[in-house]
Amino acid sequence: MGMSAERELEFEVDAGRLFQAFTTVIPAAGMSITAADVQTGLIQGGSSIGMASWGENIQVLVAGVGPGRSRAKVMSSLKFGLVDWGKNRKNLDTIEGAVRAALAVPTAPGWYPDSSSPHQLRWWDGTQWTQTTAPRTR
Repeated sequence: MGMSAERELEFEVDAGRLFQAFTTVIPAAGMSITAADVQTGLIQGGSSIGMASWGENIQVLVAGVGPGRSRAKVMSSLKFGLVDWGKNRKNLDTIEGAVRAALAVPTAPGWYPDSSSPHQLRWWDGTQWTQTTAPRTR
């Protein structure tokens, strides 16, 4: 149990889509984003004070590694203190799980949330995303 934890992750998506997934799931996981620069791939944020810590700094660095492939380095570090009581690892697990779920490709044809716009749905034809969209009603 140290003062920080980091993890390198690889995905079969382009860097832009991965960057957007992180900027969507971090706030949804109850953490804040204080800076996000798509040009450098850097996302900075944090979590607030809780029962187990004084909060943590969160940093993500997204980079493309080839056509349709990208990598992310995700870091969580204590704002104050010497022992994280597993909170940094839990932050990494939460963020990784949420990003992987957000990027999961469905198998059945249907309407699914559009990763590029939270207010619309996009049609998945069973093999690929189409250009057809519809307003999201919920």
